[in-house]
Amino acid sequence: MNPETYVSHMMNNPYPQAITELEADLGFHLLKIPSISDSNLFEPRIDSAVAWILSSSDILIKTSFLGWDLYSHRRYGYRAGRRRHEKQWIPVNNPVGNPELFVHDYNLGLSPQSKISEPP
Repeated sequence: MNPETYVSHMMNNPYPQAITELEADLGFHLLKIPSISDSNLFEPRIDSAVAWILSSSDILIKTSFLGWDLYSHRRYGYRAGRRRHEKQWIPVNNPVGNPELFVHDYNLGLSPQSKISEPP
C-alpha cells in the first residue's frame, strides 16, 4: 500500500487526494466535486477528489477501498424511480482497477450501459 493510500485509509477518506504520475498523464486532476459523498457518522463530507472529466455530467473518480485504488465512472443525475429533486453522483458501472484500460475503452466509445434514467 502506498503512503498516500495508507494516510487516506487511516483518515477514513474514500477519495484519495494524491495524483500519481500515470493519472496526471491520463488527464486526472484534483477537482472540487460538490455532493460527491454523503455525510454520515462514519464518513466525513468530502468535496474534492482525483477525477477525470468525461463530459458535462460524467466523471471517472479515484476511490480507495481496503487500501486499493479503484476508478468509478459516475454520472450526475436522477436514479430511476426517484423524485426529480434527488440529483446525485450515481455509479454507472462497477469500479475498475486499471484507469488506462477504462480511458482506452472510453475513447473508443466502449462505455458500459447506463443504469440511470431520465426523470419522469
